[in-house]
Amino acid sequence: MKRMTRQIGALAFSLAIVGCGGSKPLTMAEFQKVQTGMTEKEVKAILGEGELTSNRTVGATTVRSLVWKDGADPKKNISVTFQNDKVQAKSTVGVK
Repeated sequence: MKRMTRQIGALAFSLAIVGCGGSKPLTMAEFQKVQTGMTEKEVKAILGEGELTSNRTVGATTVRSLVWKDGADPKKNISVTFQNDKVQAKSTVGVK
């Protein structure tokens, strides 16, 4: 049982690393397409899946933050914060 748990943990870790790297370069054009009020689904249609970095619910308010990392340079990224499934804020580092 312990061995199976370790194997599942290793698989999950491997998948997380693959998901974090991003598969394509991020562009400023993509960043500019993301607008306040868009749904998470609409943003994912532009940027892809992204990595969930925060997910909190207080009362009726849910705040989620996702980050997309550049496939060629993981120091470049786009971060988007959603409140109740709508873009509340966005930022970028190094994307041109």
